[in-house]
Amino acid sequence: MTYDAARKLHLLFGSQFTDDPHTWTYDLAKNEWRDMKPALQPPTNRNDAVLAYDPASKVVVVPNGLDLDSLRDRAKLRGEFRRTHDIGHNVPVVGTLGSLREAKGQRDFVLAAAEVVKVVPDCRFVVAGLDHTLDKSFRRELRRLANVLGIGDRFLWLDWLDDTGPLYAAIDVFVSPSHSESFGLAILEAMIRGTPVVSTATEGARELLGDD
Repeated sequence: MTYDAARKLHLLFGSQFTDDPHTWTYDLAKNEWRDMKPALQPPTNRNDAVLAYDPASKVVVVPNGLDLDSLRDRAKLRGEFRRTHDIGHNVPVVGTLGSLREAKGQRDFVLAAAEVVKVVPDCRFVVAGLDHTLDKSFRRELRRLANVLGIGDRFLWLDWLDDTGPLYAAIDVFVSPSHSESFGLAILEAMIRGTPVVSTATEGARELLGDD
């Protein structure tokens, strides 16, 4: 996609943002929007949102970062978390963290857990995150699935965590089962705390973990 206008901000809205997938040009000098209409600039994939700015040399990408000063004693946090939730010190624990919705892949995580216990019978699993489905039913569906698979008693379900440090310290493996991820912040949080990561091959995961 190319633009010949100078010093203008261009936004292409897909259907996930608006029902009108036109291209809008914002003129910074005139401080106004102008609809370029599909005939002038046809939309790309309706699920895409494209942002461009002229000149490109004035755009700087700032990756997400973390406060490294917040890192604390891993062994202490691990012990506290496991005692709080009645998990033995040497029990293997696999966890995932993220808002509860289909795109985050927690259903796949539960299904995978059923396979893991066949090899590691005493393994426990932690799912942390708020249910962001409209009717707040996704957590119930996940718990029902775990029960149907006969592993419901191996799961710990947590809501929002103001401090994720104890979780990352307590688990032995962090899993990111997302179907799509622009930037894997949870992966990065696990990495800086020394927790091994297993992830689906999303763009965010490949950026942090590489293609291998």
